[in-house]
Amino acid sequence: MAERVFQALLRSEVERLSDRANDADLRRFLGHFFDPLITVEERNSYVENFQKQPPTVTLGYPRTSTRLPCLAIILEQDSEAEKPLGSYLGQTTPNESRDRAEEYIGSMYEQTYGIFVYAEHPDVCIYLYHFAKAVMLGSHVTLHECGIIDPRYNGNEMQPNEMYLPENMFVRRLGVTFRSLASAPLLLTPDPARARIAGVHRSDTVVSGVVGGVRSK
Repeated sequence: MAERVFQALLRSEVERLSDRANDADLRRFLGHFFDPLITVEERNSYVENFQKQPPTVTLGYPRTSTRLPCLAIILEQDSEAEKPLGSYLGQTTPNESRDRAEEYIGSMYEQTYGIFVYAEHPDVCIYLYHFAKAVMLGSHVTLHECGIIDPRYNGNEMQPNEMYLPENMFVRRLGVTFRSLASAPLLLTPDPARARIAGVHRSDTVVSGVVGGVRSK
């Protein structure tokens, strides 16, 4: 459940850096990206805005009740990348309880998540995009320990769609593509004999409220 990991990382950093007690950390964090390109006054405005209106972190597309600005974590792709021979991934060690499954099956999957930045001001959208990217880059060790293998990033500006977004909404997407191992204990594998279809059962049919008179024999 990589989305939960992303949510925890983003939420923890938003809560920590929006706390005015950590003002120096927030200025250093944003200054690393923006100080060579913008004035001190503009960077200070980012700091003040972040503390006053920290982004909301949600799973899935934001709803009308979602408070903006928002970082929305959305699954875009989940596909099988590599399948081991016979889907066999290994077994429990001798010192583990025999109540557990002895063998495990599964595959390596490649997943892509989009972290969508929604804001009502273009500058807010820009700095929050870089904020999210910095959090992900800085969390490389944590991601690896959570089974998120070889994360790769890409980003783009989203074209506004007046059917779904108000005119003053700005959106950027940070894409995270990675590999992860999905497994299941062999005890969950059903017996093929018990899953076999033995026949078709028909009791009757009803069409537009009229009983068809079909009976099984």
